[in-house]
Amino acid sequence: MPDAPPFPGPGPVLVVSAHAADFVWRAGGYIALAAQRGPGAHVVCLSYGERGESAALWKRGLSLDEVKAARRAEAEAAAKILGASTTFLDAGDYPLPRSAELLDRLVQEIRRLRPSAVLVHSAADPYNADHPRAAELALEARILAQAEGYDSDLPTIEGVVLFGALFIVVLNLLVDIAYAFIDPRVRYT
Repeated sequence: MPDAPPFPGPGPVLVVSAHAADFVWRAGGYIALAAQRGPGAHVVCLSYGERGESAALWKRGLSLDEVKAARRAEAEAAAKILGASTTFLDAGDYPLPRSAELLDRLVQEIRRLRPSAVLVHSAADPYNADHPRAAELALEARILAQAEGYDSDLPTIEGVVLFGALFIVVLNLLVDIAYAFIDPRVRYT
């Protein structure tokens, strides 16, 4: 197996996750690779997924605070296994709100971390409206994080480097997917 491509830039890979569990199944492999062989990884969970993705906990009769605590503990344990650090913004879900406060908190995280790449949800998801909203928030926050005039005590980021890193990640993903069609010996089950 050939070596993985080098990771861009000096900062960690930033994964913006709508809910506390999304990052595990959507980017777990890349997070582990970045943590082990790259610049490190940091996950920002916009919500705990407490309303829409915690049915088993609600059925056990847990309170909202207990559901959030359980989801946080699960996400922290998963991130630890993958080698990532975490930040929880506790914005709520179903629906994930689009607020100036949440956007600003994400801008500040991007400026604080100075990530080499940003991984987000896809821009369309017919089954969960929180996922594209998280992608939209992350993209807007990345744009604002590079704006000199945006109010912050933290320095701006280099937008071209961040965009280039995101392009590399998407390109690698597409190559990985296409490989199954190119090489008949590869089968995904």
